[in-house]
Amino acid sequence: MTDYRLDRGDTGVQTIAALRRRLGPRLPAVLVTAEREPFLAVEAQRLDAALLEKPVAEADLRATLLRLLEKRRLRGRAAAE
Repeated sequence: MTDYRLDRGDTGVQTIAALRRRLGPRLPAVLVTAEREPFLAVEAQRLDAALLEKPVAEADLRATLLRLLEKRRLRGRAAAE
């Protein structure tokens, strides 16, 4: 999980891409932002990452993380078959 706006002009999109290059493309990701720009939804979809807008409710975060982990588990199962 990463915020969209990071220090020194970096973005969460860059962070997710870098982590996936290092740890593998199946790494679940959540992009969190206070911005309401349509391009962020496009970027999140392109990355296959969840997008949550601030303020993030605990229940929304929990549901999102569970959904991403289940998606990863199912992909792993399908790859093993």
